[in-house]
Amino acid sequence: MRIDMSQSLPVFSNLLARGFEIVFDLVKSVGLAGVHWSIPAGLAQRLPADRPVVLFGNHSSNWDGFLYRDLQKKLRPGMPIYSLMLERELRRLPLFRALGGIGIDSTSPGSVARALRSARALRGPSFTSAGFFFSVFPQGSTYPAGKRPLGFQEGLRHFAKALGPVTLLPVALQFELLGSVRPHAFVSVGEPIAVPESAGKVIDLGSIPSLDVLEAQVTALLDGLNADLSARGEAAVSIPGEATVSMPGEAAVSNVVGESPV
Repeated sequence: MRIDMSQSLPVFSNLLARGFEIVFDLVKSVGLAGVHWSIPAGLAQRLPADRPVVLFGNHSSNWDGFLYRDLQKKLRPGMPIYSLMLERELRRLPLFRALGGIGIDSTSPGSVARALRSARALRGPSFTSAGFFFSVFPQGSTYPAGKRPLGFQEGLRHFAKALGPVTLLPVALQFELLGSVRPHAFVSVGEPIAVPESAGKVIDLGSIPSLDVLEAQVTALLDGLNADLSARGEAAVSIPGEATVSMPGEAAVSNVVGESPV
């Protein structure tokens, strides 16, 4: 049986997004003591502009999706970002449908099929659409950042397939108080993983790294982040401005403290 892959495009309103971000920046300034970024040097210039960038990583708080939006703005501020969200959350917060939210209920095959059709529709039948960001939390729920194994689900690879040739970008998120009443957010970004196209710009699951490999990428980022925080303690949040640091097992990265631009 063939599945009809035609579907109206998910919505992303730039005007609404700008208004939302103004409000969210205020909320973030109240709720978080700081956001600290570790991003590979020159990453923005190395991301293809003509294919989707799929952000994936661990899911430990309600801040995570918003920090993904901040990451997208740092890397490609002009691009839209679409996000997989629990269908029940979209029913409770329908505004997020206009901000690129795509609902999914992993227990419902019909809901999963609709979400995959939405992802496929973003690329268009000829894969000629401009680039965009797409975020996935493959754990399916929130867990502590120290959970091992992370327990990624196979849906990540199926959405990468539905989106056509993509660039996968691993992201690790961790929150610590470190002497503050409010938590500090630490975001560590890995190296991009290109998923090549085959004939007709179609990809198959065999060309996408295995789930174990993708999960290992995020686990390594989390372990490196935790080792760095364990070694430096409160000093990790006292670096003024920007500095270049070397994380364990990684090349030099730009470590941006607070909300300074990359």
